[in-house]
Amino acid sequence: MFIYLLLLMIIFIIFKISKNKNRALVFSFLLIAIIASLRKYTVGVDTKQFYDMFDYIHNDLSWNYHNFRYEPGFYYLCKMLSEISSNAQILIIVSSIFINFSVYRFIKKNSPDFQLSTILYIIMLFFFSTMNIMRQALALSILLYGFDFLKEKEYFKYIITVFIAGLFHTVSFAGLLPLFFSILPNKKIVYIIEIFLAAITFIFYEQFFKLLTFGFGYESYATSQYGVSNYFGALIAAIEILLIIIFLVLASYKKGKKIDSSSMKLLTITSILYIWFEFLVVRMNIFNRVAGLFGIYTIIFIPLLLEHMKEYNKDNYFISKNICCILLFASFLIISIFRPEWHGVIPYEFFWN
Repeated sequence: MFIYLLLLMIIFIIFKISKNKNRALVFSFLLIAIIASLRKYTVGVDTKQFYDMFDYIHNDLSWNYHNFRYEPGFYYLCKMLSEISSNAQILIIVSSIFINFSVYRFIKKNSPDFQLSTILYIIMLFFFSTMNIMRQALALSILLYGFDFLKEKEYFKYIITVFIAGLFHTVSFAGLLPLFFSILPNKKIVYIIEIFLAAITFIFYEQFFKLLTFGFGYESYATSQYGVSNYFGALIAAIEILLIIIFLVLASYKKGKKIDSSSMKLLTITSILYIWFEFLVVRMNIFNRVAGLFGIYTIIFIPLLLEHMKEYNKDNYFISKNICCILLFASFLIISIFRPEWHGVIPYEFFWN
């Protein structure tokens, strides 16, 4: 765990002493990518299965992804990398660089506060997730490129991006949900509809799961270990992010002062989706895969709400920012110490150990 605390401290210092925030962001994500790239296959719950599968794919002479249970994008990525090196560490290195470069780019293009977004990426455990669910993290990284298309209302390009992401993990098709809500009028009724649907699906979660997975072959997950309820971690996580978002929305609200941002509607939509599916995890564990697609957007949404608050009340801004960081950092410490098995990234080991 020490390496992650050291990383946070270095990032904080870099931004504190650097006059060039762009350079500080680059250096921070260079460190993040290095830590992710040099990790041993034991770091991350699912990393070993991908590490082992790399060898099987390397030895497969058919070049036919149907011989494996993985999507074609991931299969052919492994296959092409295995032509460069037979050492599976190359998969960890390349995937880590791509994933973290995508997050770096996402923050640079959308965040009003590079330092806060970078720290949130770590303490909200999204960085831990990327070192665990490799295929989904690769798919999410591709979806982040599509955020620009959603902002510019280039919907066809966004759909293409979703389909490319789907080549790495089929859960990516849930990325069409922000598209659906974004084409609706920019009015509060859109958010009310989202919240209403969230409540309905919480009640009829089994039917909703069947609807989401129709045609993807995931029906059996409902009766597996992924179909069980998660009343502990998921409920705490859902309530925590819900309270933080509600607190910031209320604290940043000022009559007659709207946030003039092309990103705001999309970030509100994706944040509601994140909370929506986090609560559904309470019902069925498999929904955490979908929630994982939308959580990353909160590292932009939270700084954007705080920045809006800063414009008219700096005292509230500093108090609110500190409250959010303290709560999230406390949650980060508690999970890291008492539930390290959730992501499996603690203890950390370098691959040469």
